[in-house]
Amino acid sequence: MSSVCFRFLGVPPGRGSCPLTGPLPFDLIYTDYHGLQQMKQHMGLSLKKYKCHIRVIDTFGTEPAYNHEEYATLHGYRTNWGYWNLNSRQYMTMFPHTPDNSFMGFVSEELNSTEKHNIQLNKVRNMAVVYGKEVSMWKVRALHVVFICHS
Repeated sequence: MSSVCFRFLGVPPGRGSCPLTGPLPFDLIYTDYHGLQQMKQHMGLSLKKYKCHIRVIDTFGTEPAYNHEEYATLHGYRTNWGYWNLNSRQYMTMFPHTPDNSFMGFVSEELNSTEKHNIQLNKVRNMAVVYGKEVSMWKVRALHVVFICHS
């Protein structure tokens, strides 16, 4: 995060040991997990005061079991993206995988006939969208990816 951004947030110099210098000049902060980590690093204890203003853009959502640090730790659900202890509705998802999060949706543009024609000419037949938040999720899925590539 740049120093301009920190000044805008009212973050004093250092690593967040001092409180913010004033109220936030906005109502909500939309960020992803990387931004959330940077905010934690630079805002320190001040982040707790403003947690209710944060909305995390999370493509596929975070279920409550991964969100709550104590529960996640006790039950082996600790992940790189979890245990922020936010309200589950603060996670904004593009796909409604879990009713616990807020469904934000996504936008897709409508193509004109020339664009549609060009896409059809160059369309690849063996393509799929796959996702996973950690490398370990792909260990048993490698055969699926190989199948897609060779079909």
